[in-house]
Amino acid sequence: MSFPLHGLFVSVVLQLVTLLVSMVSLSFSSRLLIGMPSVILNGSLPWLRRSLRLSALALGILFLPLLVFVPSRLDVQNAFLNGELNEEVYMQPPPGYSVPDGMVCRLRRSLYGLKQAPRAWFERFASVVTAAGFSPSLHDPALFVHTSPRGRTLLLLYVDDMIITGDDPEYIAFVKARLRDQFLMTDLGPLRYFLGIEVSSTSDGFSISQEKYIHDLLARAALGDERTVDTPMELNVKLRPTDGDPLPDPTRYRHLVGSLVYLACHSS
Repeated sequence: MSFPLHGLFVSVVLQLVTLLVSMVSLSFSSRLLIGMPSVILNGSLPWLRRSLRLSALALGILFLPLLVFVPSRLDVQNAFLNGELNEEVYMQPPPGYSVPDGMVCRLRRSLYGLKQAPRAWFERFASVVTAAGFSPSLHDPALFVHTSPRGRTLLLLYVDDMIITGDDPEYIAFVKARLRDQFLMTDLGPLRYFLGIEVSSTSDGFSISQEKYIHDLLARAALGDERTVDTPMELNVKLRPTDGDPLPDPTRYRHLVGSLVYLACHSS
């Protein structure tokens, strides 16, 4: 398989046909996401699905009051560049580099823009944490569980963001060190916000809210200063497809609708 590259590369080592590269393709970076942060690719093949289900996140939050360690949020920088390719993928030389006529470059590692990049990253991450003693949950493959006589540890992954919590602070420190050895990690400290959900500790447990997500959504819709009303639309209104003018940017409208659907489906 071969394809042209449009993007930004970080480091390149060229050897005629072989290319060892860490690269970020920006061909899709300007697209506005439709507002559904959790994507299920194929429910019948759970190993293909690398995104955490919101139900698994709710399950993890439910366990928080039962665990000793304050949950931490971690982030992997350039996560998809850590994936290992099982296929032969060829590409045209990056801008600024030349090779002899008839020669192309072979990718040795994954990069953003490849269709298999999310799967390759998840497989690499899963291999690291299972080697550290975790097992994927039967409820969701993106929820990893470790159980020992010293307690239980939960690790929830969403693309490049994760939450870790449990009863064994020493084991959690070991896991963080293992992850830092394998990936470029950032420890974001105690869990405060994750997938549009605010998490705050109280005297008797944890409180979750989507208030910040709602305010951010209103700001994106330029409605932050508008007054609220009990009935947002006239009752019994009759809408016709020919009324009004088409929006100049339909993608923005779809983005807002998708965000509202996400909010409605996952509100507490």
